[in-house]
Amino acid sequence: MKLKKTLIVSITILTLFLFSAALFSSTDDGEVKCPKTIKVEVEKISGQQFEEYKAFKAGVYPEITAVKSAVAGKITALKVAQGDLVSKNLEMIVINDALKKEIKDLENEITKNKRVLRKRQGWKVRSPKAEQQAERWVKEAEAKLAESKVAAPNYTIAAPAEGRIKTLNAAVDTEVSEGHVLAEIENTGKMFAEIPVSGDDLALFSKGQQITVAFKEIKDNYTAVVTAVSGGKVLLLVENKVKEIKENYTLMFKLLKEKYEKAVVVAKEHVLKDETGIYVYTLNGKYAKRSDLKIAALTGEKLLVAEGLAIGDEIIVTEILSAKEGTVKEQFECVRDNVKIKVMEMDAEKGIFVKRKIGKKKVVKQEVVKKEPVKKEVVKKEKPVKIKKPKIKKEKPAVPAENYFMAGVGPGIVYVNQTSWADVYSKGNIGFGLKLAYVLKNKFELFGEVSYMSATGEVYDITAAGDVVPTGEESKFTNMPIYFGAKYLFKLGSKFVPFVGAAGIMNRVTEDNVIAKESMSAFGLSIMVGTYFDITDQLSLDLCMKYDRIKFTNEGVDVKSDMSGARLFLMFSYKFKK
Repeated sequence: MKLKKTLIVSITILTLFLFSAALFSSTDDGEVKCPKTIKVEVEKISGQQFEEYKAFKAGVYPEITAVKSAVAGKITALKVAQGDLVSKNLEMIVINDALKKEIKDLENEITKNKRVLRKRQGWKVRSPKAEQQAERWVKEAEAKLAESKVAAPNYTIAAPAEGRIKTLNAAVDTEVSEGHVLAEIENTGKMFAEIPVSGDDLALFSKGQQITVAFKEIKDNYTAVVTAVSGGKVLLLVENKVKEIKENYTLMFKLLKEKYEKAVVVAKEHVLKDETGIYVYTLNGKYAKRSDLKIAALTGEKLLVAEGLAIGDEIIVTEILSAKEGTVKEQFECVRDNVKIKVMEMDAEKGIFVKRKIGKKKVVKQEVVKKEPVKKEVVKKEKPVKIKKPKIKKEKPAVPAENYFMAGVGPGIVYVNQTSWADVYSKGNIGFGLKLAYVLKNKFELFGEVSYMSATGEVYDITAAGDVVPTGEESKFTNMPIYFGAKYLFKLGSKFVPFVGAAGIMNRVTEDNVIAKESMSAFGLSIMVGTYFDITDQLSLDLCMKYDRIKFTNEGVDVKSDMSGARLFLMFSYKFKK
């Protein structure tokens, strides 16, 4: 009995150790011994629909209205201060003798018109019509002069718009000239963004156009209106009624630039890159061939290929690790240009890779079942056998079955298989887990668990030459799987309690960058193995290794994002026993 318990514990610990060693050894850069013929999986290029988007961004600033002096004069009163909130038509500044120059000009005009009138009255042949015209000029100038003299002592400058006074360039007893900027009013209810646009991209905008925009600093989306398009710049207006948008926040959006039909499209995860450029390996008979690509556009996880591939070509997408086990390598190790290959395909029923057969159909032979005569068995009468009463051995009393709740918390390491994801966010990232469970009779555990992992990487873009280059913009990725499952506990009567289990996963991931804010959800499956180590009767150390199998479907993308991978978590669990 003791030997059996020891053996089970040893096998469990050895399994965990080997699993950990296999996980970490995958990052070693040792030399790989390659066979003469490399087993691979291929994918045929078919014409697809491709939508090319153009991303834009810019900082925002509030509406600024300049308050100018309509006349010259001396400032006699200030009714506002810098930083004050003002409403439209609120009195701000009083200018005394503001119309001094206008009054003088009117007086000169009256003198001139009277002189004209006297001359016309002294004509030898007098003209009543000409005299009436001169008299009318005099009266009009005198009326304007009277109005100006009334308004001159108290000329008031009012606020042309509502907002906050950002700058105030006025002081009492100072002389100002006509057109002098007295103040600037800042209206944060209206935010503007000036987008630099070049070339054909100007055709994407039109005055009055409404665009859905996002901000790097906040979650909500807004609607922006194009107010002007000129000189390689586009001016956008965003109504900021709740004052959530602040100055210099980064406005971001993307517009559909062009839509392609039957385009040559390849998934980003299948593209390779070295110092000479971007390429893939294609099928060339029984050999692999390097095909250099020229990329026309990049949208999400898809690349539009301008040169290097054609519809009908087959590209090598994975290198087989084990055909019998149905596993593939995370990246190419032996596939090279002009290396001999064998094309394999997955047998869905058996879960293994088999050699691809082209143009041949399997003929299933029907077996003829021969009927054999049924022999009648002759039952012989047997003598009665005396049954001896077995001796009952006294055994140690078993551990009493208990039902209890348990809670656990702790850190972990999350690995993702997908190469393209690892290139941006790194292969392994630190996560955090929280678990609630209910244990039945010390054997069965029903649990719910939530994990959280966050990673940051760099956004890449495609240049005009087709090169993938970093943009300098940060991309943030969060992953939050929720597990609901069960475990079977091997209660050995010692401090070690090994377990195996399985769970369903409800997974949500979010990627936030300058191109877009995208969230995806999917369901998957997780298998796990581990052990509890009882520190005390109520406190345990929980070492758990999981392998999650989950794929996300991206909208508009034929290739699914594979977020499968291993997770290693170390938790401290507390048992709520009576």
